[in-house]
Amino acid sequence: MCCSSGSAPELIARTGVENVPELPGEGFSVLVDPVLNSFGQIVMAATLAASGAVSTANDRGIWLYTGTAGEMIAREGVGSVPRISGAQFDDFGRPLVNDAGEILVRADLKQGPGGVGAGDDSGLWLFTQFDRLLARTGSGNVPDLAGANFAELGYVALNDLGHAVLAASLEQGVGGVTDSSDDEGIWYFDNLGVGTLVAREGDLLEGRIIDAVSFPDGIGDGNRNARGFNDAGQLVFQATFTNGDSGLFLFTPEESFAADFDEDSDVDGADLLIWEAEYGNLDATHMQGDANADGSVVGSDFLLWQQQHGSVVPTLAAATAVPEPGCGALLLSLFAIGLASGGRKKRVDPHH
Repeated sequence: MCCSSGSAPELIARTGVENVPELPGEGFSVLVDPVLNSFGQIVMAATLAASGAVSTANDRGIWLYTGTAGEMIAREGVGSVPRISGAQFDDFGRPLVNDAGEILVRADLKQGPGGVGAGDDSGLWLFTQFDRLLARTGSGNVPDLAGANFAELGYVALNDLGHAVLAASLEQGVGGVTDSSDDEGIWYFDNLGVGTLVAREGDLLEGRIIDAVSFPDGIGDGNRNARGFNDAGQLVFQATFTNGDSGLFLFTPEESFAADFDEDSDVDGADLLIWEAEYGNLDATHMQGDANADGSVVGSDFLLWQQQHGSVVPTLAAATAVPEPGCGALLLSLFAIGLASGGRKKRVDPHH
């Protein structure tokens, strides 16, 4: 006998029966990594049972349930990959879902389709009304580091406004990245998918050189409301310095402008030229003139450029200058002088 008080548990998904949303006649074999938001929506990764139409090449995917009604968000081996024409998903990490029903997931791509190779086969996607590719290995577009490539995508977190944070390592030898002394950092992405470098090894912060950066325990562990990252986009992180000191820092994002297509911290004629050159592009990124993150470069993006023309985006200058009291994007919350780092640098964990 179950549930003598309150309502009976409601069956959402089940293995061994043909009940897979959007795949009539197919069944689940394994249900993994379910997460729940405040409105009862559930997102999970799952494996499909083998059948005539399902094989190991296309048996994994991500599903979102609102009550008992489910929808398939992404599936390996079939369908389309947002912002990478012709590509196919190969595998998925642990998904996150916020209270808006937006889903953040790291995923691998199959090598071959869409021109994907061994160096650019991993990415971070935010599935929303306008699905977005936030970051991808080996393909440039590393925020605030022109010419650099992501090498590994590590811890991630998502807040309820669609902001995300990512810890990642960089490919050594390109974009000014030299070796293990400057190849790891933390990036913030706003709700339009525009990224900002928060802090990076080798940078100067509070007069000291960063040796390692890390999230506090609990962030990136599958909790959408991870400790250390709030709905204002504020992030607390720890930096260890080359002299052995460490500090706890609060990052507060500055206002950004969607029409700053060249991401040079102002909205001007150069951004208009980008919009004009890419007008009509239906598979565009922000840096190609997509201001509203709908994947296309059309008149609505020009209207945003008109509204924001002349605006100057407050620059982060980066996490390299000592912030003045009460201003700047990096505010010193607690600085522990003389606290030894106590061991090796913490590496980003792409499997966490």
